[in-house]
This record gives sequence, structure tokens and C-alpha cells, in this order.
Amino acid sequence: MFIVDGTVVVGLQRGRTIGYPTVNISYADAIGAEPGVYAARVRIGEKDFFGAAVVGGDFISSKKPKLEINLFDDSTQNRYGELVHVELVEKISELEKIADRLALIEKIERDVAAVKKYFELT
Repeated sequence: MFIVDGTVVVGLQRGRTIGYPTVNISYADAIGAEPGVYAARVRIGEKDFFGAAVVGGDFISSKKPKLEINLFDDSTQNRYGELVHVELVEKISELEKIADRLALIEKIERDVAAVKKYFELT
């Protein structure tokens, strides 16, 4: 397990356009986790969430290092500036360069389903 504490920052906001909004986390220290998609436990304020986290890049460019998380059951769209505690519990899949929108959505759907299965949320 890898633990990251950071602050929610503005990302590229692509996830919300395809139905998978994310919180993007700015952090000071190296995570130590290999790039990939992880099952994550997240605490924001007094609230706990499960989510699918991407470490090390994004599905399209895989160039910009980052940590972004699609939180399950979070209806709040604006968490900018909030402090976040993230536990990367289990690696679910590798990052892939994906050229088109449909393939990206399909990859995210598979990863989200795998994370929900891991946490027994389905």
C-alpha cells in the first residue's frame, strides 16, 4: 500500500466530459507506486470514499506525472484546494496510450468495474 497526502488542484477536466470526473492531487513527495490504475481509499475532510486512481500519467499522453482519482459516490464536483489523504491499496491495471475517445471510455469502464469488484461494491 502507498499513502499520499496532497491538495486537490485543477486538472484538464477531460474526465467529466466522458462521465468520469476526477480529483487531481498535487503532492510533495514521490509516491513510490509504479504507474498504473489502483484501487484507492480516499479521505477528504471527514468523508471517506472509494475510487479508481491513476498514478504516473494519463490514458492519453502518459507524459505528465500525476495522481487523479475518480471518486465513487461523490456528488461534489468542486473540491479544489481541499486536503486529501489517499491510500493506493491494490494495482488494478497498467497505463495504456489510448488514441480515441471510445477506447478510453471502455478502458475506464473496465478499470472502474475491477476496482468496485476489489472493494466488493458491486
